[in-house]
Amino acid sequence: MTLGLRRFETGLAMLSLVGALLMPLPGTAADWIVAPAPTEDEPFDAARTVSEAGDSLFVWSRATPDGIQVFAELHPAEGVAFAHVMPVYRVDADEPVDTDTIRFKGEEKKALWGLVSERVTLWLLWQSVDAVAKPGDPLHRWIQGRELVVSIPVADGSTRVMRFSLVGSSAAIQKATGVAVQ
Repeated sequence: MTLGLRRFETGLAMLSLVGALLMPLPGTAADWIVAPAPTEDEPFDAARTVSEAGDSLFVWSRATPDGIQVFAELHPAEGVAFAHVMPVYRVDADEPVDTDTIRFKGEEKKALWGLVSERVTLWLLWQSVDAVAKPGDPLHRWIQGRELVVSIPVADGSTRVMRFSLVGSSAAIQKATGVAVQ
């Protein structure tokens, strides 16, 4: 009886281990989906993921007369309000990117390339005459990278650090934006 019980317990342990290995981990490929973009305009698709803290990140595109633009859009978790200051982001160990610089470059061209309110911030992530993200392009890093870290001041005076896995972002971003990867 003891030998049978031990085999049963070993079998249960193995099933538990296999089940744990097959379950999606927080922030992994299973977290990137194609969903409707958060807009009141005509509906369109966006790649979407949610951080463990409940912050939502969308990546979407729009056609322009000169090609394509891809935007990143960030919504904080419930109960969190941004402090009207643009975020800084970093992919893996790359240099940080100050999105306020992107916003300012857009303003110089009389274009909306960045904005922030209490409940949303967005910025131009990438633009091109053709819909192909090449090595060295910011969008290419988002598609090929492992982790995105966004730092943004919030209304209570602190800085919120949001972490998003980029594992699995490739398929969702390509499907939602129509951009291919070189």
